[in-house]
Amino acid sequence: MRRIFKILSMVCVVIFLSIFCFSGCSKEHILRKAGKRLNNYDIDLVIDSKTMTAKGQEIFEYTNKNDTIIDHLVFHLYPTAFREDASVKPYSSVSEARCFPNGISHGDISISKVHENGENANYEIIGEDKDKLKVNLKNNLDISDKVTIFIEFNLEIPNCTHRYGYYENNINLGNFYPILSKYENGEYDLTPYYSTGDPFYSDCSNYKVSVTAPSEYKVFTSGVESKSSIQNDNMTCDYVATAVRDFAIVLGTNFEIESRVIDGTTINYVGYKGDENISKMADLSLDVVSWMSKNLKDYPYKQLNVIKTPFVHGGMEYPGLVMISDTAEENEDIMKIVAHEIAHEWWYGLVGVNETNHAWIDEGLSEYMTALFFKNNSMWGIKYDEIIKDATTSYVLYVDVISSINGKVNTKMNLPVNEYINEYEYTYMIYIKGTIMFDELAKCVGERKLMSALSKIAKNYSFENISEDEFTECIKHYTHIDTDGFFKGFLDGTAIIGKLH
Repeated sequence: MRRIFKILSMVCVVIFLSIFCFSGCSKEHILRKAGKRLNNYDIDLVIDSKTMTAKGQEIFEYTNKNDTIIDHLVFHLYPTAFREDASVKPYSSVSEARCFPNGISHGDISISKVHENGENANYEIIGEDKDKLKVNLKNNLDISDKVTIFIEFNLEIPNCTHRYGYYENNINLGNFYPILSKYENGEYDLTPYYSTGDPFYSDCSNYKVSVTAPSEYKVFTSGVESKSSIQNDNMTCDYVATAVRDFAIVLGTNFEIESRVIDGTTINYVGYKGDENISKMADLSLDVVSWMSKNLKDYPYKQLNVIKTPFVHGGMEYPGLVMISDTAEENEDIMKIVAHEIAHEWWYGLVGVNETNHAWIDEGLSEYMTALFFKNNSMWGIKYDEIIKDATTSYVLYVDVISSINGKVNTKMNLPVNEYINEYEYTYMIYIKGTIMFDELAKCVGERKLMSALSKIAKNYSFENISEDEFTECIKHYTHIDTDGFFKGFLDGTAIIGKLH
């Protein structure tokens, strides 16, 4: 019997290892295939925590995949929005106090050198707010032509609780490096760093990032660590991220980590030492990734970091890394934030969207997917019906109050984020109304049909961008139901919430 048990045990181990290895190899194959046609970033960043500055070098390998000749490249310089003289701020008067608990602090990014294929490049700082780097190419790039751009830059990190900033034990480095502006319809996206929403729009690329920082910090990024070394009091870690839309870094000196593994992906929940809910949040993160993978598309990356950190809003998403605000106190709120931010790994991360002009696609949909997760995972104690009821009641009350005060109310979902009069209006039209809209859509076409359509979109548009028209047309095509009037009513504000049935 012992011999038979031993043989059976060995067989089980072999099967388990085969499944685990297959999952890992499958992810590598998918990413390798996706990464072959993408641009490449190679970034070296050295952080000085005493002065809260950093020196960076970036090598950007670009291939012209547009259907036209290119004579210049444009890069967003998002940290310039934290300058004292910036005309467009990444925070509003409503959020200013939360953003700067220690008083107003300023940051910046400055460009000290730009090369084109190894030679000095002709470049200029452009944009209404001087927040873009324009590199005028010496030779026009025809279709499929390549160029290598070297950029040397310096960072000043503000003392704040934003995507880009430091506070207490943590440093958040979101949107910190020169990133290529999206080229579409014959022009580059010159959107400023608005305070409302996530005004970002980018293509997937491949990243190699080296981070040097004081050794007391633990470093988490959008990539997977490939090697590390310690010299004197500094640690240098190299990371690789294939086919990701952006790259973010969070550093901290007071982290405690619990990890879970599913289908070749390691999920790290990173809390603070002494937190009582780290294990619970790690389990929740695992369940969300598992459910989203099963119902949308397998999560293709080998690692996901879910990190508690100072942040002015509830949370923030980046590929392979999401920030969870350490000011979230209620257990239910934290769980909803974790689920919502992880849902963004599919809606924005895998399936890209112009977040400035069509925020409802990623934010509204991620909020709806959060509700659906809890509906189908009742052990977490959050009820779907209550989420929808609360959203509807809250939305109707908001519309009634604003109408009584102003005589009218904006109920459009398809405005650019900067055209909402404040963060409250944006939240109600994009998050809350977005949840209501997708719930109503599920009632119209059937939840199973809607999930099937969303799964097909996730698979067919992975590592790509989807437009508003493409998204709505896909829903119509995959559900075999004419949803044109449905979407139009919600997006242009003519649908009457609370009186739909």
